[in-house]
Amino acid sequence: MKLARLACIIFVLMSVHTDAQLPTAPQSDIPFFRDDIALEHPTPEYPRALRAKHITGAGVFEVTVDALSGLVTDVSTFKSTGSRALDACAVKALKRWIFRPNSVVRVKVPIAFTLEEH
Repeated sequence: MKLARLACIIFVLMSVHTDAQLPTAPQSDIPFFRDDIALEHPTPEYPRALRAKHITGAGVFEVTVDALSGLVTDVSTFKSTGSRALDACAVKALKRWIFRPNSVVRVKVPIAFTLEEH
């Protein structure tokens, strides 16, 4: 019982220390998208309902590519657009992209959903 109490006190004291820095994530070595590596890159659908509600956002998506075929095997959200619906539209479109074979295995793709000013 005394050991458990001592461990609890040590934990509390360690968590109160204000000079502690949270560990930072290592910088990613994944390159950003360039036009010359994609054979097909359809733009995401921007649903009318979201445009009508003035829902906009910009995000970055990490795309994993089969090196031999150039087909996308996975898409994940690196930085959200701020809208789950817009993120889903971006992921859906990115899954249809085709890259030049042997050009890339992972790439970051920035996507922005903006409204045009009239």
